[in-house]
Amino acid sequence: MLLTERAPSRLFSRWLPLEVVGFSLVLRVVLSLQGGQFYFIDEERYNRGVRLYLALRAFDIAGVREVAVMPDHALFPWIGAAAVAGQHGLA
Repeated sequence: MLLTERAPSRLFSRWLPLEVVGFSLVLRVVLSLQGGQFYFIDEERYNRGVRLYLALRAFDIAGVREVAVMPDHALFPWIGAAAVAGQHGLA
C-alpha cells in the first residue's frame, strides 16, 4: 500500500451515518416511552426559568425566592426567564 492511499478505517465506516441515525431513533423511542417530557435535566432547568418568569410577571416575591434559592446552576433560571420573556413577547 502506498503512503498516499488511505487504509480502510473500522471506526469511520460508510455505515456510520446510518448507525448514528438508527441509534438516535431507538434512543428517541425509549425516552418517549419513559414519559417524554422532562427526560433531560435541561428541560427541568428551563421549567425553573418559566416559573421564575411567571413569578416576576405576577410580582410574586415568594415564587421568585422559591426558584432563586435552588443552589444548582443559579444563573440558568435567570437566563431561562429572559428566554421565556422573549418568547412571550413574540407570541
